[in-house]
Amino acid sequence: MFTSDWLALRSSADDAARNKTVLERVTGAFARRKGLRVIDLASGTGANIRALAPHLGEAQFWAAVDHSPDLLSHARRAFRLWADSFAAEHDSLVLQKSRRHLSVKLTQADLTSDVGPVLDKGFDLVTMAAFLDLVSVDWISSFAIALAERNLPLYATLNYSGEESWEPPHAADALILSAFTSHQRSNKGFGPAAGPTAAREMARKLKEAGYSVVMGESPWRIGQEQSRLMSAVLDGIASAASETALVPLEEINIWRKAREASTRCVIGHIDIFAVPPPH
Repeated sequence: MFTSDWLALRSSADDAARNKTVLERVTGAFARRKGLRVIDLASGTGANIRALAPHLGEAQFWAAVDHSPDLLSHARRAFRLWADSFAAEHDSLVLQKSRRHLSVKLTQADLTSDVGPVLDKGFDLVTMAAFLDLVSVDWISSFAIALAERNLPLYATLNYSGEESWEPPHAADALILSAFTSHQRSNKGFGPAAGPTAAREMARKLKEAGYSVVMGESPWRIGQEQSRLMSAVLDGIASAASETALVPLEEINIWRKAREASTRCVIGHIDIFAVPPPH
């Protein structure tokens, strides 16, 4: 669904955007765990694992689950570059990073179907990044049930919120954003996507199941020093808007050309951490 180049380009913005309050709640919840088993869904190149691992305990087992063999292959290479020491046997990686020992199992799985069986490995935590906004409300409902049945907490970061601002402003900003938001709700392989409502829908479903949920904003703040990322974001928005046919292509092109003078943008995201009721 995403290319490895795009995931690498956005990684620094993702790391800077993570909501610190929500992350502290995650860290606090697992501070006393000497061994932790975590599954990262739609793990891509493993960036979410590398970002979260330094905040968890010394012994960690991760299941990195993605549908794309290509992204899992890139993940292997990225982990090799990131780790202080690296060993691999087939799809099982053993990493040392500072004082932390990580075992990472790279797993290919189709998450469009029933995700429940993927969670049946005695995990302590489920994580994901930039994924919930791609799935449907029905998928979120089924996922919430699967989590609750297994008493699993969820840490889901960088879910697109539908809020954007650009400097300097342009007369077509609202029109382009409306078309982009419409595209965000199109089918990404999981049915009509929840898009900007995904994080709040996930939180609502888990609260109904008795979960305690904390949410926090995690916006990208992109300046001129990140010109490659800003250009890629603009190209993505313009391309998505054009696919909807809600805005004349000429108007999109004028907007995109004017946006070459952009000095700053803020792209809204939401992080959530949900903990099941005590049993």
